[in-house]
Amino acid sequence: MIVWPKEAHVNEDGREGLRRFRQTGACAEFEYSTEPWHIVAWPWSSEMPLRIELASDRLGAVDVLIDDDGLWRFEDTSREIHERSIQALEQDAEAAFADDAHESEELAATDEDESLPMARPSRSRRTRSAQI
Repeated sequence: MIVWPKEAHVNEDGREGLRRFRQTGACAEFEYSTEPWHIVAWPWSSEMPLRIELASDRLGAVDVLIDDDGLWRFEDTSREIHERSIQALEQDAEAAFADDAHESEELAATDEDESLPMARPSRSRRTRSAQI
């Protein structure tokens, strides 16, 4: 059984890619499975090959690639799960925030260099943004 994404979350190229996927034997294999398979990634452009990722809670994830000529193949998608405590996640977030702040300071110092002119907003733009 396939659990399809909500229509509102899929752009036009994605709908076309999912339509092409529906026409493959790969789709039929997933549809006839007793295991629920969720489509977790789908094409956002019309470039080939089209890649659709399906995931099952029990069986993991699989990519289906569809070539220009309509041939399809499976690729196993390995996923590693690293369980972490909330404290560890907060520490990583603080470190990332500190890194971003440091990069911002470096960029500000570079902007002060006269060899790199900075664009300034026009007065009318500042007035409009103040009204919003």
